Amino acid sequence: MTGLPDDLARRILDGSPDALLVSDRDGAIRAWNAAAARIFGHAEAEVLGKSMDLIIPERLRGRHWDGWKHVMETGTTRYGDGQLLAVPAAHKDGRALSVEFSIQLLRDAAGRIEWVVAIFRDVTERFQKDKALKLRLKALEAQQGTAPAATPGPRVVKRLDARPLKAAGIHPVEQVLQDLGRLAVGEAYELVTPHVPGPVLERAAAMGVKGTTVETGPEEFVTTFIRPA
Repeated sequence: MTGLPDDLARRILDGSPDALLVSDRDGAIRAWNAAAARIFGHAEAEVLGKSMDLIIPERLRGRHWDGWKHVMETGTTRYGDGQLLAVPAAHKDGRALSVEFSIQLLRDAAGRIEWVVAIFRDVTERFQKDKALKLRLKALEAQQGTAPAATPGPRVVKRLDARPLKAAGIHPVEQVLQDLGRLAVGEAYELVTPHVPGPVLERAAAMGVKGTTVETGPEEFVTTFIRPA
């Protein structure tokens, strides 16, 4: 029987569907596999030696580094025993991601943390589907009260993601209101925004259309509008 090839570990890591990130005590990235490049959008050459801020949403960086400093100072973490954590993350192109990850602390002979290994899995699609399902159920309960499980919900006739429009400086309030004006009883309209669309909700209510907003992800709010019977 032949021995294991010298590059076996690298081949396993590069063939893994899960992203691998290894960082030093300062939080600089020192290893990055092919799946990490695919999930986060950064090539290995772009991240080695760089801060993990590349994949951490800006609003969460302060909290992350406070926790990191505590772990490096104390040598302990609540998350080092195989727990699977779910957090928001950032893609190179600015998209928000939802990831699950576990960490492993690698120590030197004296027990001091030398390296931190994190394994990530992209669960963005599953997260969005779960949130959308909860949104539909909540909207139905808000309009009709608690209904039997077999009762069908309103039929979504249009879904508008306003985030790219707002990023381009376009505010589609009038377009949304025109769409809502054509909404029939039993139909639903979904609007995706980076925040709660307060002005639209107020003007829709004046038109007799009720809206229910649910946060479904980082900077992602889905509002379902329904015209009550």
